[in-house]
Amino acid sequence: MAITNQERVGKAMELLRSGLAPFVAREFKSLHNEQADEAARRYFGDDRTVGKKSVAELDVAALLRLMWEAWNDVFGGTLGRAERSLVSELRDCRNKWAHQEPFSSDDADRALDSMSRLLTAVSATEADDIGKMKMELRRLIYDEQVRGEKRKSTSSVIEVSTTTSTLKPWREIVTPHADVASGRYQQAEFAADLWQVHLGEGSDEYRKPPEFFRRTYLTESLKRLLVAGVQRISGKGGDPVVQLQTNFGGGNTPRLYRNTLAFLAADKVRLQDLDEAVRKFLAWKSILTEQVALNLDPHQVRQAENQKKAAESVVTARIPETYQWILVPEQVNPQAPITWQANRLSGSDALAVRASKRLRSDELLVSVLGSTILRKHIDDVPLWQGDHVAIKQLVEHFARYHYLPRLGGPEVLAHSICEGIGLLTWQFDTFAYAESYDEVAKRYRGLRSGQLIQITADNSGLLVKPDVAKRQMDSEVPLSPCVPNANGDSVVTIDVPGGGSIGGAVSESRGGVVSRSVSPAPKLRRFHGTVNLDPTRVGRDASRIADEVIAHLAGQVGADVTVTLEIAVSLPDGASEQIVRIVTENSRTLKFTSHGFENDADLFNLRSQN
Repeated sequence: MAITNQERVGKAMELLRSGLAPFVAREFKSLHNEQADEAARRYFGDDRTVGKKSVAELDVAALLRLMWEAWNDVFGGTLGRAERSLVSELRDCRNKWAHQEPFSSDDADRALDSMSRLLTAVSATEADDIGKMKMELRRLIYDEQVRGEKRKSTSSVIEVSTTTSTLKPWREIVTPHADVASGRYQQAEFAADLWQVHLGEGSDEYRKPPEFFRRTYLTESLKRLLVAGVQRISGKGGDPVVQLQTNFGGGNTPRLYRNTLAFLAADKVRLQDLDEAVRKFLAWKSILTEQVALNLDPHQVRQAENQKKAAESVVTARIPETYQWILVPEQVNPQAPITWQANRLSGSDALAVRASKRLRSDELLVSVLGSTILRKHIDDVPLWQGDHVAIKQLVEHFARYHYLPRLGGPEVLAHSICEGIGLLTWQFDTFAYAESYDEVAKRYRGLRSGQLIQITADNSGLLVKPDVAKRQMDSEVPLSPCVPNANGDSVVTIDVPGGGSIGGAVSESRGGVVSRSVSPAPKLRRFHGTVNLDPTRVGRDASRIADEVIAHLAGQVGADVTVTLEIAVSLPDGASEQIVRIVTENSRTLKFTSHGFENDADLFNLRSQN
C-alpha cells in the first residue's frame, strides 16, 4: 500500500533520531564526562517535556534543539556552518510534520535530502536508509511525470519510424575476418610464429620486412630492444637478459607509470550538490533539444536558455567545491604494502594548481632532487644493475615504483644526475658517467666524472659506481716515453685525466728493475678574473658571478677571496650638484676605499703627466 509524503517524512524522522542520538550523547560525554546528561538539561531550561531523560532518550525535536542551542559549546568544533543550517531547516521541517501540515513531493524530497546530509556528516549508518527512501521517492516522482506527459500526448499523432524495423544485424554490417568467421583462427595470426618465419612460411606481414614495418609502429621501447639485441649478438654491448612486458588492449601506460599519478576524489556530501546541479543542467539542455516537439514559443525558449546557462554556471562552481580531496598512493619500501594518503585541498586556484601546491607542501611531489639523495635511493633499493645502471632505466624506475620519490617530471632526475656527475666529491657521494659498456674489453667507454655534462631523460648512457669508475681511470693513466735529462736520468711524464701532467725522474736500480720517483706538478694557488657587467643589470650579473664562480672558490678550505668592484662613468653633460652630493654620500656610507668626480682640467693634467 502506498504511503503519503507525511508518513514518509515521519519514518525518516525516526531514522534521524536513531542516527543523531548516539552522536549527540558521544559529543557531550567527551566534553562533560559523567555530567553529560546534566549538562545537556541546562540547555532546555524549565522545559518539562525533557524531564530526567538522558541524551540518548531524547526525541528528534529535543535533539535538534539541543544541537542548535549547544552548537558553539559542543558541536561547532566538529561540524561546520552547512550542518548548522541543516539543523535549523530540520527543526522547521519537524514542526511542520508535527502539526500535520501537508508535504508536497518536492518538500518531502528536500526533507529527506537534508536528513541524509546531516546523518552523513555525523557518520551515521541511517543515512543510507534515508538515501534509499529518497531515491524511491524520486522514482515515484519521475514515474508520475512520465504518466503526465503520456496523458498530454494522447491526442497527438505518433509517427513510428519505419527505419527501426529494417535495422540489419551487426554481423551484416561488421564482417568478421575470414578465419574468425570460418573457425580457422590461429594464434600465429595474432602473434608471430618465429619458426614459420624461419621456414619462410606464414603471412606477408611476417615474411616481408617492408610489409611488417608498414603495419608495425616502432615505439621507443621496441627500438631500444632491437638495438640492444643487435649489440649483444655483435659483441658490442647490450644486456644479456631482457625482461619483456607486453600489455595488450591499450591504455596501460598509466597502470605502468603509476608513481606519476595522484587522484582527485569527490567529497561525499558535496557530491550530492553537484549531482543535483548536473541533473538540472541536463534537464534544461534536454528541453532545448526537444523544443520543437514540446512546441515552445520564442519566449519559453529564451527562458529555457537562461535557465540552462544559470544551471551550467552552478555546475562549474560546484565541481571544484566537490573534488576537494587528493588521494596519493605511498609505499615505504619494496616489501611494504601500498597505502593511501588522503589530503583536503584548499584555495581558489584551479584544481590542478591546488593539487600541485598541496603535493609539494607535503613533500609528495619533488621538484628538486639532490644528487646525494639520488645516490642514497640507488643504494638503498638497490637500483644498480651490477656496477652501473642505465639512465633510461632509472627514469622508468622513478616513474613506476611508489617507494621512490614522486618527481615533477623526468627533467628533475636529469638535473640531479648532471649535478651528481659534476660534483667535486663524486668519488664519495655520487657516481660517474659512461656512454656505454664494452662487454668484450670489460671496460666503460666515454667514462667521465667531476665535470659538467648535459644529460636528458632519454640519454642512453650509464651511471657507474664511483669505486669501479676510479679503478678504471687509475688503470688507464697513459705513460709518455722516457726522455733522459741533464743528469742522465730518464724523465717520464704521466698524463692525468682531465688535463695536466706529472713529471719525474726514472733510474735503473740493481737487478734491472726500474724505479721511478715522480714529483707532482706545481699546484695552482691563485685565481684572478676581470669581467664587464651590464650597467642596467648589475645585480643580476653580480649574482650569477657570485653563484657560479665565487661560491666555488670561497668553498675551498683556507681560501682568501677578495672581490673588488671598479666603476668608471663618463658624463658628457656633466654631473649636477644633486647627483654629486647623493653619489658621494652613498659611496662614503657604503665604505668605498676611493671615489670621486673629475673635471676636464683634472683629466688634461693627468694626461699631460702621463
